Amino acid sequence: MKIAHQYSENSSNEGFDKDEEIKQSLFADHATYFLNDNYDSFHNLIESLTLYGMTSGLKLNKSKCIVLRVGKLKQSNVQYKKEMKFNWTSDEATTLGITCTNNEKDTVLKNILPKLKNLKNCLKSWHHFKRYLDNTNTSKWKLFYQKLLKKYGDSLLFECNISNTILHEIANENIFLSDVLSAWSDVTHNLETQTSSKTILWNNKDITSNNKTFFYKDWFERSIKYVDQLYDYRIKDFYSFNDICYIYGIPSNNFLKYYTLIKSIPIHTKSEINTNNTPCTQTTFVENILGRKNKTNTIFYTLQIKNPTENSKTQNKWQVLFRVHELNWKHIFTMPYKATIESTLRNFQYKYIHRIITTNKCKLSNSNLCDFCSENIKTIEHLFWECKHIQPIWNQLTSFLEQQQLNVKLSFLNYTPNVSGSSIGVFSSPER
Repeated sequence: MKIAHQYSENSSNEGFDKDEEIKQSLFADHATYFLNDNYDSFHNLIESLTLYGMTSGLKLNKSKCIVLRVGKLKQSNVQYKKEMKFNWTSDEATTLGITCTNNEKDTVLKNILPKLKNLKNCLKSWHHFKRYLDNTNTSKWKLFYQKLLKKYGDSLLFECNISNTILHEIANENIFLSDVLSAWSDVTHNLETQTSSKTILWNNKDITSNNKTFFYKDWFERSIKYVDQLYDYRIKDFYSFNDICYIYGIPSNNFLKYYTLIKSIPIHTKSEINTNNTPCTQTTFVENILGRKNKTNTIFYTLQIKNPTENSKTQNKWQVLFRVHELNWKHIFTMPYKATIESTLRNFQYKYIHRIITTNKCKLSNSNLCDFCSENIKTIEHLFWECKHIQPIWNQLTSFLEQQQLNVKLSFLNYTPNVSGSSIGVFSSPER
């Protein structure tokens, strides 16, 4: 990173816009440079690399350095700095798996066609596995999930008012599947309900006994799924056990199971059945989703927009610290993407906003004091704002803003509106 910055700061090097942020990254131990055809450009690069090697101890592996002549030099035998003994060529050079040549067609042939061939071979090797995608067959990759889900009714879980207890049980065996169900539950739990009597009995967090939901596999296999299937509308009460045994063929020794189940159904659910105004589960929604040809994350996004949630605990925490009722969260969350293209900085800002940066306060260290001043508890606010060793940085920023004729007093606890209307503080910067 440092050498890329040093090279871009050299006024004699072309191709860099001053005072503009550019992506400066080195992947692993490889780097590729595009130079013009004069000696100075090549000389400056080698000097920069040599100085960097002297300070870092990371020197060029000359035997692996390839210089590809292009443009006016491709027909020549020119070799700059011969004492370095680089490998010079006018044919081709490979970097990070990409082959560069002096011929556009050759570049395509050497890079694109092999990958297309490999892709075709990959698809061909899976051709005889088409039957795995057939719903009438049990695919091997499905077996692990199906075995676990069968305990709860298989795909029925995606229709139920699922409880956290079930999610935790599934997580003990398969965290991925638990995450999928949890995400699905988050998507569906805020949906607008319809008037229907189709409340699902099984795995319903509102129908519990000793904090456990119900799922009678043999009953479910007899097509018992909804609360109203146990309800006799003629007498406006649940069927007697004898009637249930007659209608669904339930074993006569299931007497206790039946009455435990119906006694666990909330009173409001029963009364809503009488008025035919029972909140519907997500069955209709599930069927609509499964019926779509393009099942994309657009569905999830639409639901999130349609059902906005309240501020998170983290957002409320920041508002208490800033002593304001409502911060401009849209500006705060979008600002990192407008201020920088560097993914590392964006990632840091995301962690900072969500307060997931580990500090000594988290009791992962022997002392909860700040590592810099050793005087105060190391909280996020102290580490990035209040510490006496951090304050000089903010003072320099204040001076810079004053030079730009923006007289702003930065203070973590004193929320000050920007001259342009944006928030000044840890989260945002003034618009210019």
